[in-house]
Amino acid sequence: MIDDDRSYSDAELSTLDLGALLAEGITGDDGRMRADLQGIGSAAAAIQLVNQFVTSTQVADVATGQPAGFVAPPLDMLVKAGQAAAHDDNDRAVFNQWLGMVAGLLVLRERAR
Repeated sequence: MIDDDRSYSDAELSTLDLGALLAEGITGDDGRMRADLQGIGSAAAAIQLVNQFVTSTQVADVATGQPAGFVAPPLDMLVKAGQAAAHDDNDRAVFNQWLGMVAGLLVLRERAR
């Protein structure tokens, strides 16, 4: 279970089960992105993807529906988990928004290196 009142190290975030987090749903009862997915989940996804050499451009392309051919296996698995968790068009749109957030975090990590 995610504790929103504490900080997580990169090492901890690199082991967060994103499939299980996504399986809990993309949106809450109000139709908006779940807070744990938006915060800890997006940070964990960025760390896990960068650790597997997935770039911000690759994630952004998938988020906008414009992947240029090959999609890296770690990103493909994440997208499949999100699609499986999406119950309707709103969930799919929010998931794509989340992928955009992850791409933004990857940009920050890439620039910090």
